Amino acid sequence: MPSHGRFSNVPMDDVALTFAEMKALVRGLVRFPTVFKSALRVKFAPELFNGENEQGLYLFLIVYGTLYERYTNVTKDMFLSEIESMVQANTLAMGPVEADFLFGESENADGFIDFAFSAPARELDAQEQRAEKMYVENILRRFLNARLLKPQLKQLVSHSNDNTSPVDFQRLLDQFNKQAQDIKFVGNEAVNAAHMPDYGDTDKLILPPQFTPTTIGWIDNYIGGFRAGDMLGLLGPYAGGKTTMLTTIAIRLAQQYAANSHQKLAVYICYEDGAQKLNYTFYSAAAHIERAAFINKTPAEVWAGLSTRDNLKPYERRIPVNANAEILLCERDRWTAVQSWYNTNFVFLDFSANPDTGGRGNGGVHEIVATLENLIAQTGMEIGLVCIDYASLLLNREMAKNPNTKYQEQIWRQLQQLPDELKTLVAIPFKCTVVLAHQLAGSDIKNIPAYRHVSHFDAQGSKSFAENLHACMCLNKPDTEYHVSTINWSKIRFGRPATPYGLVQIDEDVVDVRQVDGEYYVNDLAKRIMRRDDTAPTAHNNVVVGPNESTRRRVMPNVDTFSDML
Repeated sequence: MPSHGRFSNVPMDDVALTFAEMKALVRGLVRFPTVFKSALRVKFAPELFNGENEQGLYLFLIVYGTLYERYTNVTKDMFLSEIESMVQANTLAMGPVEADFLFGESENADGFIDFAFSAPARELDAQEQRAEKMYVENILRRFLNARLLKPQLKQLVSHSNDNTSPVDFQRLLDQFNKQAQDIKFVGNEAVNAAHMPDYGDTDKLILPPQFTPTTIGWIDNYIGGFRAGDMLGLLGPYAGGKTTMLTTIAIRLAQQYAANSHQKLAVYICYEDGAQKLNYTFYSAAAHIERAAFINKTPAEVWAGLSTRDNLKPYERRIPVNANAEILLCERDRWTAVQSWYNTNFVFLDFSANPDTGGRGNGGVHEIVATLENLIAQTGMEIGLVCIDYASLLLNREMAKNPNTKYQEQIWRQLQQLPDELKTLVAIPFKCTVVLAHQLAGSDIKNIPAYRHVSHFDAQGSKSFAENLHACMCLNKPDTEYHVSTINWSKIRFGRPATPYGLVQIDEDVVDVRQVDGEYYVNDLAKRIMRRDDTAPTAHNNVVVGPNESTRRRVMPNVDTFSDML
């Protein structure tokens, strides 16, 4: 994967080219003839190599350019034959320094000709070839800006005087702008990405990425699972359960990677709270240990308070890991059982910008990219999932550090661009799924009752936020009686289930989220979320309707309110 170091605070166009980069540029022009052809169209020429110690590169390009005009594909043998004939015919003047550079004669070492025509140590795959080509194109743009464009701009300004007519000056500027645009997009050859391969050709048939089930019902039942390169959104109110949902997603994916022996990481990034406030939620989600075991406790009290098989706590008989099991695992068993895969496949990046982490969390998407690259280098593993909690803080922190946006109050434009930036720089390059949480403003959701399915159209800025997402799940505030929330996949770009709505319940004991469509339902007549076996009042006096009795009515005598029925 190419380095994203180019996203530093100093624009690369303002960084002086090194001689090593210019050597890499010339070698790249040999390896990628289409880039050389594109460079010639924007007036790239050997004469631009006019700096100190650059005479050897100039001579190389004179010979290479002559051969390219005749044959396009130039080999090392062709080059050696041509340069020898040009020297003998006195059409190419070469001194001992240049000869040593090109042929490496002084120390019996390989010269630049050997370097330029050498093949990679191993065959590169398509992605690595694209990365190398992009690297060459980036150096070429910087070279042309420094050696061609900036001198032309200086010349344009110096030759303009008070008597230069506006028409003439505008004409010169138009010419300059045209060349500046050509240089900006040098190497952008037109490629038909929808080529139809021959029947049976499996290498060139491009298909959508495959869905991988997450084992989480409220994801798999609606979008089929996760795909590499997808950008997903999670919208919900303050304290509505977004962090719990993201935690559940990340922990379950890490568990799945370990179970399937996938060398992948599930990464959780939080901009609001750090390890001290969040770690216990990860422990609870991974080991199915009740939240209460970690709250208001010292470390010694936590260890001493974990249950054994002889003193199981009441909630432990209800958790999924113990369902239908002959041996009921206690909290100590579960902690030991998950520790290995948890420490291997799950990573929490504390971006809460606190002193303990060196203030990490102010660098926006580019900080995420750099940190993920370092994580891959440290672990030797791939990134499978990135959960980000949450969008507004990510943007506000970066904007506050930028003098140009420090005092900007509205972030809707940045919020609209953020999913596309994460897709372009994280999801696609790392071949992972990104889930980004965004908080619905209290003023937007306060008048939406809990039984109603929220959409990304309901809140200010959320429509723009969802425009660049592959799918967006909206979570409403929980019902006060049953603590059940409605979910609505209000946007699914790659297909749509018959019913995008559902119900989920945040577990009251451990950090977990369950889909509860089989246990609860939304009663439109009662305007509330109800249990499946409950009866509910309708808009008609003295009439109730059960969950499956939308048309059948039963008269209830002398009942004024629903509370009177209980």
